[in-house]
Amino acid sequence: MAIFIILVVTREVFKMRLDRVSGAPLDKIYSFSDLPTMHTFDAAGINVDHLLLLQYTLSNNFVVGAEFAIANLYDDVFLKIESLYAEAAGFGGDGLAVIRYLETTDIVQVSEELSKTVVNDYFNYCVDVNDRYQPKIFINMKEQLNIFLKNLSFIQKLHSNSYFYNASKKTILDESGLEDGLELSDDIEADIERSAHESYIEALNAINKDVCVYIILWLHAYRFSQARIECSKNKENIAFSHRYYGWSQPLYSLNEDFQIEFKTNFGYGYSSYFYLVMYYKGIQIFNFLDWVNYGIADLSQMHKYSIKYTEEPTDDEKELGQTNNKNQTISNELWVEAVEDAKEACNLYLREEDAFIRKHIIDNLGGMVSRLEKIIDTSDAEINSKYRSSAYKFSSYCFSKEEIIKVKSMNVKGYMISGVLGFINQILKLEEVISVKSYLERIWSLNRKLKPMLELESIRNKDMKARIESEVKNTKDRMIVVWTVGDGSGCLRDLTNMKKKSGLSSDVQEVFDRLQKEHDDLSLKNKDIMEDYDNVNKLLRNIDRYTLNIEQYFSKQYFSKQ
Repeated sequence: MAIFIILVVTREVFKMRLDRVSGAPLDKIYSFSDLPTMHTFDAAGINVDHLLLLQYTLSNNFVVGAEFAIANLYDDVFLKIESLYAEAAGFGGDGLAVIRYLETTDIVQVSEELSKTVVNDYFNYCVDVNDRYQPKIFINMKEQLNIFLKNLSFIQKLHSNSYFYNASKKTILDESGLEDGLELSDDIEADIERSAHESYIEALNAINKDVCVYIILWLHAYRFSQARIECSKNKENIAFSHRYYGWSQPLYSLNEDFQIEFKTNFGYGYSSYFYLVMYYKGIQIFNFLDWVNYGIADLSQMHKYSIKYTEEPTDDEKELGQTNNKNQTISNELWVEAVEDAKEACNLYLREEDAFIRKHIIDNLGGMVSRLEKIIDTSDAEINSKYRSSAYKFSSYCFSKEEIIKVKSMNVKGYMISGVLGFINQILKLEEVISVKSYLERIWSLNRKLKPMLELESIRNKDMKARIESEVKNTKDRMIVVWTVGDGSGCLRDLTNMKKKSGLSSDVQEVFDRLQKEHDDLSLKNKDIMEDYDNVNKLLRNIDRYTLNIEQYFSKQYFSKQ
């Protein structure tokens, strides 16, 4: 996102990227004013007005949920900045009204002092927990204000150099069908002057509105961080809501035998997640597995968790204990459910430990294995839809739709079902609490059923690999023939050189165009099938790795006795 200069002319408003105007400052610009007001001036609720927390009182051995009010620090600044933002002409003819106001407060100095006490340059504050595009909020206001002042100076320079006048003049002349250099009427000259002045003021307003939104975000982030500090001073407060950006998994201890963890990845679009994880006697209690795709990084990772929070699970997805990453959203409001679930789990553990074990360990472990048993028999198309959001892309040159669906589905089943073998040690630890033999036998049976399916798919994949290798070779060979041999009327290489030196007759040009088109088409095809080649190789390596994983676990002492 970037800041735009607005050019106001007689009939239309034209936008120009400020950072693309010659001589513009080189600082990276984030357009804060593009943010919806629900995240800025109108932000409210959890992690804005109050934190949600869990309180544990040793004397009554009970956990309660509570709210901790976030103080409206610098409320006078908030209201003034909001007022300036709302006023059409509130920034002054020189665009310095915001700066002049800030100089009457100590907020900039406070921000500078605060920045000296921390390692990072920016607040750890996720503006929109579901969105991948997050603004960075400088802790030290001077950093952002310096960017603002550079842009302000640049706009004023453009104004002094008649940039807005010339741009407005060109547009108005084009609209009027007049040529430049002619003497203009007083009315047209007045229109140009008015348009230039309005464009200049709009440019000043644009960067001022942007810095206003930054200040509002700074206040939200500052208030949040100060509330977390104050809240942490009370040792009875054992867990808190947050809006930290990226991977975060603060661990909270009720006592030495029971901990909870809010495992989050806020601000990463489809890769965002929000889990509750519980630990009992040092053992992680997980009844669900989730495959999280990090699309930009071309990476997938399996997460194990106790409860997952998302806004839009379907009934079927609820039954499977999963959600489709394409449709899921998360929000700060989910903290209500997360804190309530954590409270109930804590109190069940404190009051009825046997019931806690039955609900959160025995029933959930059985439920997890049952879901994997359902997955292995789920159709290929359904598996791909439910459990992967970033699918491998294939062209239609070599493989049928059914082949592609099958190989991707077996990757999902292989990843999830053989992947649970990686958690066997965690399951074995539960022997201290319950008998896990029957669950291990079911996991073993699942993987025994999966192994020949993977081996068959590996054979199919090798055939797919051979076909794509042949197609790659044939396509490249044909490209070479078109370039060096041609079709009897000449080759593309010679015709290209001839065209550069002396041009081509109409007949020869026709041959050149035909060969060039064939070469271009082959080049596009080659790009697609090379991507197919890479994907087939990745999928084949994955399937072989899942098969090897099963073989290695079956060779271990426990499974070798089954």
